[in-house]
Amino acid sequence: MWRDYFGPGCRIADIDIDPACAAFADQDISIFIGDQADPKFLRHVLEQTGPPDIVLDDGGHDMRQQIASFETIYPRMRTPGVYMVEDSVTSLWGGSSADTPDGTTFLDRAFACCVALHGWTRNPHAFRRLGTPPAERKGVVAVSEFCATTDAIAFYDSVVVFERKARQEPWHEAR
Repeated sequence: MWRDYFGPGCRIADIDIDPACAAFADQDISIFIGDQADPKFLRHVLEQTGPPDIVLDDGGHDMRQQIASFETIYPRMRTPGVYMVEDSVTSLWGGSSADTPDGTTFLDRAFACCVALHGWTRNPHAFRRLGTPPAERKGVVAVSEFCATTDAIAFYDSVVVFERKARQEPWHEAR
């Protein structure tokens, strides 16, 4: 289905814990058998495949899996790119947050990403400087790598989508 959707030349890397899935590998589809909650395994996959353009996480539904995958893969993706997490509703079902050391859910982490996205504007002093054209500004406002490489986060029923795109410090023209 995905090969048909993305067209000829697309390369697909699939991660699954079921060894039987390896039977679906072919010249354009690589199958990696392992646990998506294991950052070391995920880094190994990325070493083999290179940085992805698109990630569709429809794998495990516990918080360790969703969080480990996002935190390991997202910073290593190409820019521009898209990272989608399906079944994010499992964050609301309770119990699964006990899987993480700090008790947070994937939706908790996604909300923290929303806050990080506002790196240039959440400080009132930094926000005031946005009325000055970039070439006339003194200094820079340091923001996280996440803020500098994420254009948008969209929440849908059971899906969270992160759009990677290089961003420059914004400015608004006062008229």
